Amino acid sequence: MMGRVVTNLLHIKSGLWFSKGNSQFKINKAYRAEYKVVDIVPLGNDRLCLVYKTSIFQEDDSHIYDLKNAFLIKNLRPEEVTLFDALHHHPKHRQALFMDLSKKMSILWHNKQSNYYEMNIPGKLGAHYGQLSGDMNFLHSNSFIAKLIGYKGAFSPGLCTLNLLLSTLTSIGYDHIEKLNITFCHKIYENQVILLLINDQYYELVDSEGTLLAYGRLLRYSTQSP
Repeated sequence: MMGRVVTNLLHIKSGLWFSKGNSQFKINKAYRAEYKVVDIVPLGNDRLCLVYKTSIFQEDDSHIYDLKNAFLIKNLRPEEVTLFDALHHHPKHRQALFMDLSKKMSILWHNKQSNYYEMNIPGKLGAHYGQLSGDMNFLHSNSFIAKLIGYKGAFSPGLCTLNLLLSTLTSIGYDHIEKLNITFCHKIYENQVILLLINDQYYELVDSEGTLLAYGRLLRYSTQSP
């Protein structure tokens, strides 16, 4: 059962929204987290997408940030999928947002106006991230088991990639971020160097051959004085 859950659950989208000037966590302080299911989108008779949102607040109820994640749940039985429509649920997201992601092509790979930066995906990244986050999914932490299941090796968890991207963006001067979203098209494996391509508010993560691994948009707060 555990193997079925791990291999049939796929993180495909995330979105971050930061409050202006109030997005830093401090040690020895308590925070309040709110979780809610935002949407459940059937994608055929054997899969659906679960969208949920996490909001973080300080003790005085001031908002820090929101995180929305979308997970694809595959290989369901038809009756399991239709169960989610039993209460006449009306999806808020278009199905097309979650389909045929692996077929998408890079827009920026041949765009000479794009800026590009290297991002190193080190070995054991998933294992180290799991020790910090509690996500000890063996597909991210054990390359041998991942290969037995049919993958090329251990690959980076979606939220780990998102945090690595955020760290890279701030290190190259993209600070004061208001919104950042990401859509995953292919797995990002350990022990490789990938490229971050940026053109205005649109970015892509690609491998050395230009294969689109992930893409998204970022919006920054204005730093100009009123």
